[in-house]
Amino acid sequence: MNKIIGKVLPDGSVKHITLYDEFDCYVHGDIAPILKNFYSRKGRLDALLDLGNLYKLNPNPMDKFNNNINDTINCKAAIRDRKQNENKHGYIISKDKLKLAKKRSPAICLTMGIGISTGGANGHIWM
Repeated sequence: MNKIIGKVLPDGSVKHITLYDEFDCYVHGDIAPILKNFYSRKGRLDALLDLGNLYKLNPNPMDKFNNNINDTINCKAAIRDRKQNENKHGYIISKDKLKLAKKRSPAICLTMGIGISTGGANGHIWM
């Protein structure tokens, strides 16, 4: 199941991307620690979201994925690394985070300075 990674903006809207999970290998327990440990600073999270949709979430959003299955450092981005359409795979800004949470499951959203809490009928993780 695909996952949503996003950031709540000051006006309450959510800037988000999709983490494609083609083989259902990501679970919340895998994603939350990566986001908390490597993307808790504003600049890093913004760099991650600016990549657009992802095929692989790793600690570094800055450098290109090396197309080696053993690359555990660099994120694999749809636009940058797979040359896919920017209009289809770029980040999205949704005006209503509750609508997003109901529409997309599971969702992972980040806001700066707030600890991890889990809950919701669909297993959303809000950080």
